[in-house]
Amino acid sequence: MGVTRRQVAVFGVVAFALFMASMDGTIVSVGLSKMQEDLDTTLALIGWTLTGYMLTQVVALPAAGKLSDELGRKRLFLRSVVLFTVSSLAAGFAPNVYVLIIFRVLQAIGSAAFMPAAIGILGETFAERRQMAIGLFASTFPIGGLVGPNVGGAIVDHLSWRWMFFVNLPIGGLLIYLGLKFLPPSKPQATGKALDKLGMFLFGSGMVLGLTGLTNWANNPHDVTSLSVWVLVGLGLACLGAFLWHENRAKNPMVELQLLRSTPFLAANLYSFLFGACVFGFFSIIPYYAIHGFGVFASESGLILTPRSAFSIVLAAVSALSSYSPASSFWASAFVMSTSSAPGCLMRSFSPSS
Repeated sequence: MGVTRRQVAVFGVVAFALFMASMDGTIVSVGLSKMQEDLDTTLALIGWTLTGYMLTQVVALPAAGKLSDELGRKRLFLRSVVLFTVSSLAAGFAPNVYVLIIFRVLQAIGSAAFMPAAIGILGETFAERRQMAIGLFASTFPIGGLVGPNVGGAIVDHLSWRWMFFVNLPIGGLLIYLGLKFLPPSKPQATGKALDKLGMFLFGSGMVLGLTGLTNWANNPHDVTSLSVWVLVGLGLACLGAFLWHENRAKNPMVELQLLRSTPFLAANLYSFLFGACVFGFFSIIPYYAIHGFGVFASESGLILTPRSAFSIVLAAVSALSSYSPASSFWASAFVMSTSSAPGCLMRSFSPSS
């Protein structure tokens, strides 16, 4: 039995939403330098436009999964796109870095909220082909990673960094229209499980406090003994310790720590952690480094990320359709990621004139 037009339309809508969120997650990296200059701030603070975005997604995802069941998948999907689009408009008008970070956080809530709704919609629509549909849906993510830095670089060079956020307005508007027209209605489903609000609070607070302490250190790297650094880092670690203690005792924990006793599950999560550190931590700063280290234009710095995204698109699609064992894919990707990231250790600080 072939794929129906309705299934193609539904897949197109949710994949387009993932593309928008992925593009927005990477487009900012090429504009960091110009945003830092225009908003008169430091790299450590402007970096929170990326850090806050990713951290918020991590904390918001568990709540989004529950809301997807309680509100209905279509309703949550459309509301999250509206939140994302409105936040993009507000971020484009941000008068300072703090306001920009706030609206980036709201953007992240919107992008995190539609993910479980989108996966649920695909599962309902494709039924027995859900695994293939979800795999191809995931392959859309690196497409946004390919387009984002290149479009962002052109925008920064020829318009203004603010248009990196305004570009989401027509995309979001089109998504809302297509979602209303093509997405199937879904009824709310009571799960009976309470949300682990305390766990979310402890985890979010621990990460924010710890990273804020490190940000203060980055702003004053020679003041190693500053209380503003170590008090915040200490409080952050205390919150994370309390989070682990709470998760072991919670009835419906945010994270099932017992699952980490399974070696395959632990290995997969360690890989995801390393992948995030390499891709989102390391590669997010490469455009900034290229602009300040080599004096290239923003559009040229975006091109540096193109090969990684292009290969990710191809390999994600191949992985979704192939029959390779999970272990083979894991070790192959871990090897490639490690060897490709290792040269970053040779990067050094210098000015374009050196």
